[in-house]
Amino acid sequence: MEGTGTTKRQTDTRIPVGPRADGPRRVLVVDDEAGVCMLVRRILSGAGYEVLEAEDGRAAMHVLLDHAPTLSLVVSDLVMPVMSGHDLADFLRRYFPDIPLIMMSAYSAEAIRERFGLLAPEAPFLRKPFMPDDMLRAVRAVLGDEVTGAEVERS
Repeated sequence: MEGTGTTKRQTDTRIPVGPRADGPRRVLVVDDEAGVCMLVRRILSGAGYEVLEAEDGRAAMHVLLDHAPTLSLVVSDLVMPVMSGHDLADFLRRYFPDIPLIMMSAYSAEAIRERFGLLAPEAPFLRKPFMPDDMLRAVRAVLGDEVTGAEVERS
């Protein structure tokens, strides 16, 4: 007898991420402080990365929807108005699980867990303020990028 049983079908809510183009890696930086975005942009673009910016999680969602096929990484503040980095991490995991995430905050990881009860457990964490080398090491570790001779000479 055909069709007598019921089958539960799982819906895949992930939005496919296309192949990344050859050329510089593209990083989305999300922070409500313009100075932090400017600093991270300077660090990453100086190392050859292309940088997009968003001022909060909601704006980052729009950038992700428009640019996901070309994004290599998201670097996001955790505590922001409008939409937190934690909520952005949930969105990223659900719809773009192939795009890695680095979380950053002026709060320590312990303080974030105690005060807000949240932290994306699988995301690397970078505490602000950070040195440019710390940011580059974190980005390169997540992306598996190696230091080129040109970058060594610039350092």
